[in-house]
Amino acid sequence: MVKKANVFLLAISIVLLSIVDVNAGILQNLDDELTSLVKKTEPFLVTVESRGSHSDVLLVGTGVVIDKEGHILTTTTIATKDDNITVTFKDGKSYHADFIGADGYTGLAMLKIEPVDKKIPDIGDPYRLKDGSWVTVIGNSYDMPSSVNFGIFSGITDENLLQLSVATGPGSSGGAVFNTKGELIGILVAKATETVSAYIPSLKNLMAKAHNPVESQVGDYHKVGVELPSSVISLAVPVDKMLMVAEQLEKYGKVRRGFLGISQRRLSRREVKRYRIDSGVCVTDISIGSPAYEAGLKKKDIILKFDGVTVKNPGHLCELVRSHLPGDKVGLEILRDGSKIDVKATLDEASDSNFLASWQLPWIHSGNDDISTDVNVSDLKEKIDDLEERIQKLVEKIKELEHQTK
Repeated sequence: MVKKANVFLLAISIVLLSIVDVNAGILQNLDDELTSLVKKTEPFLVTVESRGSHSDVLLVGTGVVIDKEGHILTTTTIATKDDNITVTFKDGKSYHADFIGADGYTGLAMLKIEPVDKKIPDIGDPYRLKDGSWVTVIGNSYDMPSSVNFGIFSGITDENLLQLSVATGPGSSGGAVFNTKGELIGILVAKATETVSAYIPSLKNLMAKAHNPVESQVGDYHKVGVELPSSVISLAVPVDKMLMVAEQLEKYGKVRRGFLGISQRRLSRREVKRYRIDSGVCVTDISIGSPAYEAGLKKKDIILKFDGVTVKNPGHLCELVRSHLPGDKVGLEILRDGSKIDVKATLDEASDSNFLASWQLPWIHSGNDDISTDVNVSDLKEKIDDLEERIQKLVEKIKELEHQTK
């Protein structure tokens, strides 16, 4: 019996040792892959330093060399037209960079240095990523070594940006995003952190309300502010969009995009239920003389399809419009007074507005940019009614607890 037990323990020990060996192998392989990727980026990942002509502030970020002619993509938060810009490679060589142009919609800026005999990145397909796929973001954190961060791909936003769950250090703006094959799939342009202020009625006030619901009111002076920070979300421009922007910036010095000329909002629950539709946007305003005005669109029209594509929400429609060129003729399927109508519009050219700022502040309204408010009075009222119902249930629960303790 003892012999059998010893044999069993020996077998267990061998299995455990093999598991340790396997895990050690996995970690070693991961270490090798990561260090190889970081080394691979050295020829084309650069530090971008810019200083305004009338400012002592030095901005530092990351840039990606996209061709041997010396074109470099970074972000508009780092480099602007009037800046004195320097680009430094990992080997310490620095070059003065000329500013070629910027695209406020994506937040990308393009620079130009003298032609370099450097390896350029391998290009991957960001649309082959699955929700939960691993990505690696490599940037330059000021004068420190390369900032390397693992993250998770969370999906593609309606504005066609890669949404990543990854924490990045200072200086990572313009950093390169890679898939598990070490291929470039995007450039980091923004990160969004959100702090929510929640106001909770004080327990003292709720107790008073339980005793006398009529006289007692939950006023502002009885509320407590609670800060609820969210996780960090990073946004990256996918590589195909990035290269398209680079091509137009090199050709025109700017990116030409379509313009429709409406303000819009999300559909309310009542509209969805009333018209039995799943998606779309409601027109709240129309710029006089715009393509939408000339096409005959009216306030309260619901846009269901744009050029044959079902419209999900305001951000999606904005991306659909901006993905077309000025002069493109597009068809719109709209719902007006319960009836579907098809209209045609010829797009104008959009102004170079800062889309990323509007993404981070969704209540900014601009009729000239096809970016509009998500504030919906009907939805807001429903949320208020729901909150009042929850408070009432809480009051009833307090009454019940008081009764049980007597």
